Amino acid sequence: LEKGGKPLKFTLWTPQDLYLRDLTVAQAAQAQMKAVGADVDLKKVEAANWFTTLKVAAQRAPYDMFMWSLTPTTGDGYQQLVELSRSDPDPSKPPMAWNLSHYSNPKVDALISAAGATTDQEKRKAALKEAQEIIMRDAPLVFLYSLNFILGHKTIVQGVRVIPNRFVDFREARFVR
Repeated sequence: LEKGGKPLKFTLWTPQDLYLRDLTVAQAAQAQMKAVGADVDLKKVEAANWFTTLKVAAQRAPYDMFMWSLTPTTGDGYQQLVELSRSDPDPSKPPMAWNLSHYSNPKVDALISAAGATTDQEKRKAALKEAQEIIMRDAPLVFLYSLNFILGHKTIVQGVRVIPNRFVDFREARFVR
């Protein structure tokens, strides 16, 4: 908890009222980090300014650590890795997708590219798996939790499709008597 004689001290940035209980989660994380000796301040940012505050070039990033949530709209692991973990071609500009930690690892980039360039599902899965293992070791992100969404409907409603990314497709919904 010390480096060069200086205690571990940083600021955790959190949106207010953007994610479910975002401030409560940030306060819990702050308390847990303080319990092990880290001095953590919270910086609350209005939801309306959250994305523009975070999506800046690496040298302009004002945050030490931030709360984040992303749901891949396709439910595909490749999309998630591209958006969160692929290096940006020009770090002097804001990230192209959502790599807000400005993580960069050439091996991960090569594996993501390999996964995106093949239609062989076994090769694709192997490349994504290896990339994820490296990312977990490098730890540019700390995954706190994953929400479970519980949805229900009456039996007279059919054709509702629940997509694994929390979205619900009602395009083919109909009442059946």
